[in-house]
Amino acid sequence: MNPARLPDAFRDAVLASSRRQRSGVTAQARKALRAADRISEGGRHAFLVGIASKLAARIRQHTGEELEELTQTMLCVNAAMCEPPKGDAEVSKIASDQFAYYRDRAIARRASGKFKFEQYGLVWNSEERCWEPGEWRLTIVRGEHAEYKLRVPVPHENRSVTVRLSAEEWVTPRKVAVRILEATGKVNPLDPNPTRWARAWTGESIKNDEGGYDDIRGLMSLLTDDAESEIPPPEANVTTYNASILLSYLDSHQKAEASDEDDRKPNHSGLPKWIQASSGEWCLWLKWHETVSKAWQIAKAGALGISQRAALKEAILDAAGEKTISMISKKVNGRQGKWYIFRERHIDALRKLADSV
Repeated sequence: MNPARLPDAFRDAVLASSRRQRSGVTAQARKALRAADRISEGGRHAFLVGIASKLAARIRQHTGEELEELTQTMLCVNAAMCEPPKGDAEVSKIASDQFAYYRDRAIARRASGKFKFEQYGLVWNSEERCWEPGEWRLTIVRGEHAEYKLRVPVPHENRSVTVRLSAEEWVTPRKVAVRILEATGKVNPLDPNPTRWARAWTGESIKNDEGGYDDIRGLMSLLTDDAESEIPPPEANVTTYNASILLSYLDSHQKAEASDEDDRKPNHSGLPKWIQASSGEWCLWLKWHETVSKAWQIAKAGALGISQRAALKEAILDAAGEKTISMISKKVNGRQGKWYIFRERHIDALRKLADSV
């Protein structure tokens, strides 16, 4: 009969409970798990204590259900990895002792106020010497520009809040702290030690016993590792949304053969009009601001600001691979005006931006 073997997925899950190996029974246990070696008498106790310690250190809510889950996990590890397996009662006691140790430590720290971050839902991992996300959660919105939605619990209240951060804010510890304080009204990671928060957020290098340095990853990286992804709807992408409104309006203007000389002139109002040049090329003549205003009026959308109009024009140019759009100054019906000349490639670029291709 073949001996029991710890499934690869299960072993990998236990290994994933730690992101960095250090000395001590935990590191030795992780090494044994990675090698999938059977643990013989003389090494079983230290091995099981190491695994139980690692798992217990990551428990957030010290409930009976969590203890039962830890115990069952350790019984499975014992049966699959120890030769011969230790008795169930002894393994259960190892799990119970490690659970009680980390539970009591968490209670003592909260009572002393020594680790204020724990009040905010973070978890201190003594083996890795770092703060872990605990109850914090991250969703990365992968739109035109990435947005970071950080879910943070509010202490002593049965609720949490979402803090929205740009990429620049996300990599700046102080800006993250300010946004968290704004959203919660009470969680201030900078109090009482701004430097400690900066280290917790971005990580640090700590000197080890061998004379070198261990790189400690920060909350920023740990949250990103386990982040969920969110793809925003097209209308949430500003450029796509604005391009779709303008395209819808321009598409309502059809090409028509000129019947007289007036048909070869642009609209004096500045609104779009297709005009066929002597070369046979069709061009859409329009005044930019008048056209945008009319398009947004028809779409019943909020007025588009000057900077947003400029950004949309730049996006069209980028998509068309050009730096400028031709402009012609012309007098129509006794009034001088300047018209942009949109060609088919500009409409194609707009269509691409609007995801209509």
